[in-house]
Amino acid sequence: MRAKFISLVIIFQLLSLNESFPTNFKCNESKQSAEYVSDVRNYVNEMSEYFNTRSTPNLDLSTIGLGFLRDDELSSSNGISYRHILSLNLSLNVLKFISFGLILQYPNLQDLDLSRNCLTSLEVKYRLIFQNLSTLNVSRNFILHIHPFVFSNLSLEVVDLSHNHLIRFLAADFSLNRLHINDNKLTHLEIDSGHHKELQLLDAS
Repeated sequence: MRAKFISLVIIFQLLSLNESFPTNFKCNESKQSAEYVSDVRNYVNEMSEYFNTRSTPNLDLSTIGLGFLRDDELSSSNGISYRHILSLNLSLNVLKFISFGLILQYPNLQDLDLSRNCLTSLEVKYRLIFQNLSTLNVSRNFILHIHPFVFSNLSLEVVDLSHNHLIRFLAADFSLNRLHINDNKLTHLEIDSGHHKELQLLDAS
């Protein structure tokens, strides 16, 4: 009973910290104060540590203003790797790039939600982050460019690129099962599945 009470206290404290973050972030805002950076870093690490030990390995870091922080500000100060976190929600932040410092703390991540952020491109270097994922959601960003090989020969099964600003989409050695690329501005769509099986679902409406 005491352990359950302590867990409820911890959850209340974490939720209270989350509610203290402003929610009206914009993509063109400048870097936040040192106090804010410290609060966000502490929140990320405390939430990660807490949910890393729970039976439901889903971590929600949405709506806390991630995106103003550098990789070294996001990384855990004690170098901890949260191996039991399988699902990470980073939606509704202001991420302009995908932080290696944050993502690499979750080496067994399978599902990554980056929807409703400020991403403008998916560069080939992100393959390192995507390599173990099953699902990736980057819908409702401002993506204009995707490198043709960023999804090549990965274990990804489902990718959601809907509601972006894509005009062209070229993909080589594509091994996805489902691709959602609807509600873009596509004039050219070319997918080479190579020796992989064909897409089961392509939504390009």
